[in-house]
Amino acid sequence: IIVGSADPNFTSIVTAYETLFPVSTPPDHDDLGGIVADNHHARYADAEAIAAAKTVKLDDFATPDDNADLNASITRHGLFKKLDNVIDHFLNGKGNWIEVVGEAATKEFFVPFTFGSDHSKYSYQPAYVIDTSAKYANTEFYVPHDFSTIVEAVVVYIPHPSGTHRLNYYSEYCASGEAHNTHAENLLDQDNIDTQAVLFEWDISALFSALAADDYVAIGVAGDAVNIPKNYMLGVRFKYT
Repeated sequence: IIVGSADPNFTSIVTAYETLFPVSTPPDHDDLGGIVADNHHARYADAEAIAAAKTVKLDDFATPDDNADLNASITRHGLFKKLDNVIDHFLNGKGNWIEVVGEAATKEFFVPFTFGSDHSKYSYQPAYVIDTSAKYANTEFYVPHDFSTIVEAVVVYIPHPSGTHRLNYYSEYCASGEAHNTHAENLLDQDNIDTQAVLFEWDISALFSALAADDYVAIGVAGDAVNIPKNYMLGVRFKYT
């Protein structure tokens, strides 16, 4: 239908349209005159909106493991499980916290002796010689912050000549802010049947009954008047989890 503005019916048509669709009244989505089905557009009151939101919430953060829809899988990244607060645990490929068993769980280091009464060398290996009761060798190291337990703690040396050699071992250790000899232990009269020019390791783990992460450790080795040694002292090897 074409109606010009000068047509007497124009005003009647405009008036009728404004009566049906006043500017101040929004469209009624529940009744669009058959264009779409009634209630096609959902409407929520505040309480209804809250109830609807709860059905699609991301998670209950107090117990995040309880929501299976958010677990990680090979097809979706999901969410991590709660930390279990166990220092030796690692997250595996299936999203579980586990303890690594075997060599992968251990760490180790070697520290040479850094002070003594008779600095020398054996072949190309720097060492401190202990061949009387008055001679000694010392070193110091820090216990790493991830330390849990000792796997091995040994003194490394090369004897010359062969024979039964006696050594005495000492430890002092403490944390920062404590007295240097908060813990003091010893292993006395330790005899070993040594073979000339063969590198030996002597277990000194008994010197560390109260060792903890972040301790500072001093180790001393001294000769003895019985079974007088002649050993070239190299250092200390420390292995831990």
